[in-house]
Amino acid sequence: MNRVSQAFRSWVLEQRPKGIAPTCQQATGGDSYLIDAGTAVAQVNIWPYQDDLEIAEYLITRTSDSEVIFYLHVLLDDLNRAKDLFSQMVEAFEDEANHTTTHVMLCCTSAMTTTLFAAKMSEVAQGLSLDYNFTALSSDRALATEDQYAAIMLAPQASHLRKQMVEAHPDAGIRDSRTHLWQLRCQRGPQASLACPQRRQAASRWTRERAGCPRPL
Repeated sequence: MNRVSQAFRSWVLEQRPKGIAPTCQQATGGDSYLIDAGTAVAQVNIWPYQDDLEIAEYLITRTSDSEVIFYLHVLLDDLNRAKDLFSQMVEAFEDEANHTTTHVMLCCTSAMTTTLFAAKMSEVAQGLSLDYNFTALSSDRALATEDQYAAIMLAPQASHLRKQMVEAHPDAGIRDSRTHLWQLRCQRGPQASLACPQRRQAASRWTRERAGCPRPL
């Protein structure tokens, strides 16, 4: 252990990110300094490298899914650089520790259509590691709920309730969704829904082609 490593270890123990004192745990071949905020854990691992040199490893692990969201490592031969990287880790750590889930409501008349969209949007958000929660509610439940939402998306059939929704949820961003966002593309084949003229035409055209019938005049 050189003088830089020794000074850095002492300095880390004096830090108080979010008022939390680091704890030192001895690991095989090195030491670990942990800062646990509950929602995230910041960690500095110091490992021997060669001669009297050591390497510092900085990482942040998100508690909810154990995903490492920050990682850096540096040779401990410059105290100021080691401190600067620690500060960068702390900044990311505090952002993550202060992070809250973004709750979004999708609202339509009975929540049948929006339930499908909420499930798909949740799937995409999870795939992108975004902390969003999508909830589908019928219009009457949406107006009655006291749950807090960052945003509310109104389906076309519920857009007339915008004024009432603003009064019920003054802190939420409320947006009317354009009609085409709620329409599914017409399918070719017997599975095609006949709920709209375009789909009926698509289904009819597919049936004629399969049967070898001429196109109607």
